[in-house]
Amino acid sequence: GRLAEHPDQARGERNGEQRQEHRARELGEFSEQRALEDHDSAGREIMRRLAPPKEREIVVEFSIKALAPEKHATGCLVLGVFANHVARGVADARNASLARDAERADRAAGGALARALARGDLPRRAGASLLLHSVPGGAAQRVLLVSCGERKELGAAAFRDALRGAANALKDLACADATLALHDVRVPGRNAAWHLRQSVLGLRDAFYRFDQLKTRKKAAPPALRAVALAQPAGPVTLEAQRA
Repeated sequence: GRLAEHPDQARGERNGEQRQEHRARELGEFSEQRALEDHDSAGREIMRRLAPPKEREIVVEFSIKALAPEKHATGCLVLGVFANHVARGVADARNASLARDAERADRAAGGALARALARGDLPRRAGASLLLHSVPGGAAQRVLLVSCGERKELGAAAFRDALRGAANALKDLACADATLALHDVRVPGRNAAWHLRQSVLGLRDAFYRFDQLKTRKKAAPPALRAVALAQPAGPVTLEAQRA
């Protein structure tokens, strides 16, 4: 007859069967996990393609130039204007006053800038702008007057608002170059290097845009490619160079 199985032999066979079942489960779980990982990877790739387009910088070159704004040939000359003080709710009849560089350009233009301001078309808030074409007596194709708010209230925030307003206006123009003549618009307690850095950062940041999805019509990029930061006529100072 058949010999009875030894208890240890039977136990070993059961353990072997259990190990095989365990390995089979591990292999099954591994295959399932691998399938899930492959699915997740494919999902991430789809989401990457559908994600909002990344931001791309429009490259604008900046330079520091010693120049007289009223004599400088440029696609657009940007000049600063201060809102006049409002006393008891009544604004100064002239509405706004020109910064120093703007006064020089106005003298060369025979008062054309002051007359434009007298019409009251430039809002008082910092960053508001007024574009003038064919201004006489100067070499600029366009003149952009930018409000810096009230002179006594000029601070870092108002200065940045003025820069942002200038940049937004320049983005819509067809000129390839512009000259920023705001060196005489000074925030108290800040040096020339700070003003130059803020000018570059403010204009550069405004020229970021998003690439459009391929299914959408792409917006035309701004024409502006070069901005000169005007300094007083004469050698460019070491402080300006360091900025």
